[in-house]
Amino acid sequence: KLASTPPHPIIIVGSKGAGKTTFINYLFKTEIDNEIDLSKSHPYIYVDFRQYAGVKKTFEQTLFNDLLEQIYEKYANLNLCSNSSLLSIYHKEVDRNNKNIWQFDKENNQDNYQSKLSLFLEEKLRNSENHFFKLSEHLIKGRKIRLCIVIDNADQFEIDIQKSVFLFAQSLNKKGNVTIVISLREGYYYKWRYLPPFDAF
Repeated sequence: KLASTPPHPIIIVGSKGAGKTTFINYLFKTEIDNEIDLSKSHPYIYVDFRQYAGVKKTFEQTLFNDLLEQIYEKYANLNLCSNSSLLSIYHKEVDRNNKNIWQFDKENNQDNYQSKLSLFLEEKLRNSENHFFKLSEHLIKGRKIRLCIVIDNADQFEIDIQKSVFLFAQSLNKKGNVTIVISLREGYYYKWRYLPPFDAF
């Protein structure tokens, strides 16, 4: 059974070339004692932040889109794009609409009802940020699976960008109830850990 709240973010600290990325790759691509496969209980998405150099100050929306695409492609077996999964993800909203604004069509005109349902789901999918959080909630409550997001190489950028990435990671952790692994240079970590925004966490 998954805990109702996510574990605290994991910060991997080390100087340049210390092996942070190598450790991350080994951790998630190796079965522990040949019995525990982390990818099954904690599907992981690896983000190399260097690919966002061109949009480093407005990376959030692009990153949400990319997170969803990685989840769909890497874990296609979860069928998260299927109609049944989408109806499960948004079951509260669909049930609410079925009892009021869609009730007549649902009972008397299935073509209109299906059209309205499709438009509703399309609209939800356009907002990748909200959809990511709803999808994460669905995985935890419906399938007992917690996503793990690994953000690597943010320490290659200037301080303000690293702070933004750190706060973004905290938001994913709290709002999305996901596990977060983020790598930082040891010098930066020890310098900032008692300063805002790091001291808040």
